[in-house]
Amino acid sequence: MKFPTSTLLVVSILFPFISPSFANHGKNFHCERIPFLHERAVSAINSISHNQTMSVIVKEYAELWEAEEIRKTCEAAAAGKAADFPCFQGRRDWAAIRSKIPDELFALDAEALRPHQLRLQKLQAETQPHEEAFKYCEGLGVIER
Repeated sequence: MKFPTSTLLVVSILFPFISPSFANHGKNFHCERIPFLHERAVSAINSISHNQTMSVIVKEYAELWEAEEIRKTCEAAAAGKAADFPCFQGRRDWAAIRSKIPDELFALDAEALRPHQLRLQKLQAETQPHEEAFKYCEGLGVIER
């Protein structure tokens, strides 16, 4: 296949700027899709949740679990151990996530769950666990953003 000279010129100019971003994605837990849209995630959330409000709560706990896993992965890498940095899509430990959720929440209806949902969302907004985990990893020198 023969490409026009103009196409080759554009590619040759842009490639040095494009390739570093591709290289960094695998080492920064980057996902191509929006979190929780992966088929396994949707299925797991539906199996754990008994209503829509509980689905939101499950996602909040999943994000907290991910932040913990990000820290563990970075600590392993900093210690010289093999570490895997790709997206969590299809790799979340739903049993571990489920175990973090207080059992009493599973007996509540959507209205009773709402204060718990709001508390978790406020906690996430204030503490930003993913962002803090990434800063921690940057401090360890194992990821760049």
